[in-house]
Amino acid sequence: MLQQFIQRPVLSFVIAILITLLGILSLMVLPISQYPDVVPPTVQVTAVYPGASAEVVQKTVAVPLEEQINGVDNMMYMTSQCANDGSCVITVYFEVGTDPDMATVNTQNRAQRAFNVLPAEVKQGGVITMKRNPSILMLYPLTSTDTAYNFEFLSNYAEINIINVLKRINGVGDASLLGGDNYSMRIWLNPERMAGFSITTDDVSNAIRDQNLEAAAGAIGKNPAAPGQELSYIIRAEGRLKTVDEFSNIIIKTKSDGSIVRMDDIARVELGLMTYDVRTRYNQKPAPFIAVYQAPGSNATKVRADCNAALEKLASHFPPGLEYEVGLDTVEFVDASIEEVLKTLTEAFILVFIVVFVFLQDWRATLIPAVTVPVSLIGALAAFSLFGFSINMLTLFALVLAIGIVVDDAIVVLEAVQEKIDEKGMSPLEATKETMHEIAPAIFTITLVLSAVFVPVSFLGGTTGQMYKQFALTLTSSIIISGLLALTLSPAMCVLLLKPKPERKGLIGKFFNGFDKGFGATTRKYMAIVDNFLRHVSRPIIFLGIVTIMMVFVMKYLPTGFLPEEDQGYFFINVMTPKGVSLEKTNHVMKKIEDILTDVPGVQSYSAVPGYSILDGIVNNTSGAVFVKLFPWKDRKKKSLHVESIIANVQVKLNGIQDGICMAFNAPAISGLGTTGGLEFQLEDQAGSGLDKLSEVTTAFAITASQNKKLSNVYTGFRLDIPQYFLTVNKEKAKTMGVPISEIYGALQAQFGSLYVNDFNEFGKSYRVIIQADAIYRSNPEDINYIYVRSTRGDMIPLATLIHMELIEGPDVVRRFNLYSSASFTIAPAQGYSSGQAITAVAKVAKETLPFGFGYEYSGLTRQELIAGNEAPFVFALCFVFVYLLLAAKYESWFLPLPILMALPFGILGAFGLQWIRGLQNNLYAQIGLIMLIGLVAKNAILIVEFARQKHQEGMDLIKASEAAAKLRFRPILMTSFAFILGVVPLVIAGGAGAASRHALGTSVFGGMLMATICGVLVIPTLYVLFQRLEDKVKGKK
Repeated sequence: MLQQFIQRPVLSFVIAILITLLGILSLMVLPISQYPDVVPPTVQVTAVYPGASAEVVQKTVAVPLEEQINGVDNMMYMTSQCANDGSCVITVYFEVGTDPDMATVNTQNRAQRAFNVLPAEVKQGGVITMKRNPSILMLYPLTSTDTAYNFEFLSNYAEINIINVLKRINGVGDASLLGGDNYSMRIWLNPERMAGFSITTDDVSNAIRDQNLEAAAGAIGKNPAAPGQELSYIIRAEGRLKTVDEFSNIIIKTKSDGSIVRMDDIARVELGLMTYDVRTRYNQKPAPFIAVYQAPGSNATKVRADCNAALEKLASHFPPGLEYEVGLDTVEFVDASIEEVLKTLTEAFILVFIVVFVFLQDWRATLIPAVTVPVSLIGALAAFSLFGFSINMLTLFALVLAIGIVVDDAIVVLEAVQEKIDEKGMSPLEATKETMHEIAPAIFTITLVLSAVFVPVSFLGGTTGQMYKQFALTLTSSIIISGLLALTLSPAMCVLLLKPKPERKGLIGKFFNGFDKGFGATTRKYMAIVDNFLRHVSRPIIFLGIVTIMMVFVMKYLPTGFLPEEDQGYFFINVMTPKGVSLEKTNHVMKKIEDILTDVPGVQSYSAVPGYSILDGIVNNTSGAVFVKLFPWKDRKKKSLHVESIIANVQVKLNGIQDGICMAFNAPAISGLGTTGGLEFQLEDQAGSGLDKLSEVTTAFAITASQNKKLSNVYTGFRLDIPQYFLTVNKEKAKTMGVPISEIYGALQAQFGSLYVNDFNEFGKSYRVIIQADAIYRSNPEDINYIYVRSTRGDMIPLATLIHMELIEGPDVVRRFNLYSSASFTIAPAQGYSSGQAITAVAKVAKETLPFGFGYEYSGLTRQELIAGNEAPFVFALCFVFVYLLLAAKYESWFLPLPILMALPFGILGAFGLQWIRGLQNNLYAQIGLIMLIGLVAKNAILIVEFARQKHQEGMDLIKASEAAAKLRFRPILMTSFAFILGVVPLVIAGGAGAASRHALGTSVFGGMLMATICGVLVIPTLYVLFQRLEDKVKGKK
């Protein structure tokens, strides 16, 4: 069969061309992203209970919804948070790979079961269930150079004219407004004047409902019509009110003298916003932000380009003075990282072929791998489409490393053919035929083993499974294509290109002659060591034992982690001001931070969000967040301008702010898995001990954790010290005076909270009508004296006479995690410690401080790290066993796979040892490298064992067969290994965007392969002899 490809070279070239064309076609349609789709799908259920406290919202809204939602199909965990603004947000996290649309439907169906037990105000506003797109792709601030455009105008201009356009772009999962809100008809009540006219909040809301409605007035002459009806007319009623003047003229009451009390007699009406909790700024200018989220499976680069193009087109129609900026562009990091990896790919390609040329010393021979390697890599792209992969960091890393692997197959073929041409004087055709007869089994075995290494990991699920899978199957695809080309294209090219080596003259001849002499001396020294080991079997065994002990030692003390933190070109600042302060005071602190950032080197722009906590994900007066965008990486090559250095510099300056706690954080390694870098820890009250006990335990844990040298920036948003007033109603007095209790609470909600009455239409959209006391009538507790309620007898009763208010302290927001009341912590590893060491330290602190009835769980990236850490030994063992069984089947022996796999400790020691020397961690990339090393180390051993076994079966003495195999395969092993090792160098010394990931993976495979190549080839011949003797002895007994 293989002879057909040698005799019919056109067929071989056609196969290679078809593979290349399929790869190019796939490249044109493949999506681009930073990582595979590894973020767990999330569904968010939101509801609002206007005017209710956090505890009331939790009891009446969160608990009923959670109890119904809990256990929905493929649910991983669930969080909820209820705030004093009446909001309830329940977030359900699902297993990776779950269909987000089906998850949304299932969650909606579960939530619907609780609808009937929710408060009426919550039902009116609705319970919204929707897919959550956790990763912001782009952030566009909308600014104005004209003072005529206020914040309200900017917000609604974006809502009406921009956001809907962006939502229609293919690949945009969602677009929403951050820091602004929809228009609302705000009716600011004057309680004093209302009391003077004997008007209650119910009178106002009923008047609005009565006079602001859309009526279906019918038609004149509508069928069935009277006999002889000739004409028909549609009756159009006035319908909903639209303008401020129309709402101001609403009739509230007609007095006994016939005079009318209108809305503008007891209230101030304006077109305002639905909420006023967050007012964002961009570079100290008021600016609402348009946040764009990417849809799963889309091309991030194309989505960004389409959004920018749409905004450019829209900007041509902006009113004069209206502008948009790019406040945050997460695609920049993806683009820059991929650009750096492509640069690494080119560098690796060049370095590999320098090594190949030096060893082969013939440009014709070098041309063969120069053709087969690109075909193998491009062909792997066709597999991307088949498996549903994207072009991302993992798949590109796999292609970089594949260069050094797939070059081996071509080298093994052409080096053996060239040796027969030079040493035996055979023609290229004869040499190629004989070579393929000899080495085709070895090529098949190597291809099978290298592919088999990655088969088990392709069945793993979850975040780590997705990352393993895309890396593994990319490599497997290129390896299989390379193996196919080694059996088809490479032999055909050998026949066409290879000739006897000419005598080298000149400088290049001197260089090659010197290289050959040096290599010959190295080979002789190598054979002397091999011969010594074969004569003194205990020496290689002791050597292997020492290496194994060192490997265990390094593995034990090497810090662990999940993914390295990267310089993604931006970072965050979270602000927490003292209890009870107003948003105005928090704004003052935020402006101090903005002044600091103006003078920080490396900072390009910043977006401030007063009233929002990025760590807690809540809106309140005592929180704030800043998104800081840095200059491009090419402008920040100095170490002092790396994101870690800038964060440290900024943190020192933030520590000087006395009015609040300000902490700078790097972005999470995977966007959408957590809010910041560091650990996400959930302390749970599993016994239901109450918020006071939870607060006590939380404080004790926080103090102890802050004192641990391995932990830093211990932060929790759990606070029970927020000033609050506890209100009690004198129910006996209220009943005696004929005042319904519901009337009392309704008045309080409408005046001090807000009351959504109904809707009005304007600008082609529907907006809410909301009533609330004007700001000056809800500034102090004494303002409650202005409020009156009406008894059943028609008397106006001062509300203050029916209630009692007591100043207390309570929570601003209450949380639950998996149905337990919880306190959420964000904890960073201290300088010089890894996330794995921090997790161990947190476990120690928890053991010391948590009493019976309290427990903890992790969320976000930390949860995935723990899963990955538990899976890693299993994955590694599974790959090892899989390869062992495959080799056992190939050699029909339980013993011969062992000398092939026993060289693995050298690779592991080299991988972890170099990681330790460089101060890196045993993270996911290092573990991927280890799995890869199983195949690479086995490949070198197979080349020796396969040939030695052939010679032994042909009747050669076992030791002589082993020596012959070691000598014959030494040159191709070193050539292929050093080609791979040099191909990895660009990863080891990488800089720019995504450098940390390239360092982690590159260092692991570089150190492992270097150690395995230098030391493994020394012991494999001896190990083969030992196990072959054992094999012969066992078979002899049979």
